[in-house]
Amino acid sequence: MRHRITAIILLTASLALAGCSSESHKPDPAACKRAIKAQYEPGTAKLKGKPGTPKECDGLSDDQVSKIVLSVVQENTK
Repeated sequence: MRHRITAIILLTASLALAGCSSESHKPDPAACKRAIKAQYEPGTAKLKGKPGTPKECDGLSDDQVSKIVLSVVQENTK
């Protein structure tokens, strides 16, 4: 199970590298977390669809997005 969670986290974090941000966009970690949480089936670390970084996460650093994903996965699997 840990390997699956780690793989999901790494995949999501790597997809964040492909994202771009606009200068007029103010990053909102709470909105990013809600969007990432919506990608997972409740109570699991299983994605509902294709992995990807939501537009709500634009402007956040890769480290911030990775921490948010880890937080969501940990909350879902408690």
